[in-house]
Amino acid sequence: WMLKADTEGVIGGMLNAGSRDRYLPLHLPNEQVDALPEAPGVYYFHDARDRVVYVGKAVNLRQRVVSHFSNNTPSRRKQELMRTVHRISHQPCPSELVATLRESLEIQRLWPRFNQSQKRWEHRYAIQVYEDRRGVRRFMLDLRRRNSSPLVTVSTLTEGHSILRRLVSEFTLCPVFCCLEKTSDSSCS
Repeated sequence: WMLKADTEGVIGGMLNAGSRDRYLPLHLPNEQVDALPEAPGVYYFHDARDRVVYVGKAVNLRQRVVSHFSNNTPSRRKQELMRTVHRISHQPCPSELVATLRESLEIQRLWPRFNQSQKRWEHRYAIQVYEDRRGVRRFMLDLRRRNSSPLVTVSTLTEGHSILRRLVSEFTLCPVFCCLEKTSDSSCS
């Protein structure tokens, strides 16, 4: 009965497998997708406040943007992206190489919420120098703290331990004073 009452064919159009209304985000006008060129470039997905939430590159801008929304991946992340996108903008590029470079720069500049692959790992750990109660200067690898002045920041504990081992080897430092060993049979402690 609903199909019969739909004199304008809206429901029938939405049920059509090829209908854009079926797969485009609710808040995204079809005209914005239609306006995308079939050429290389960088595209930007904007939220309701016009903040860039995703940056991508493409050999064919229109085809790539449509592919974001037309696959049947029901992941929570994709559903959230679908609810978030309100506008698309783009920047044409002369080649795929230029688009790739521009995409990378834009991700680093804008730090969009839905981009993950090109974001650099956050440096969560830091190698610090401190003086113990006996007045001995020691190296310490710990979580990075705000308002601290670390010697080096690293993404992982493994990376930090590797740097400390290299310092011990290169400058014949005591592993105990670099927090690599708890006790030592050597005379350095």
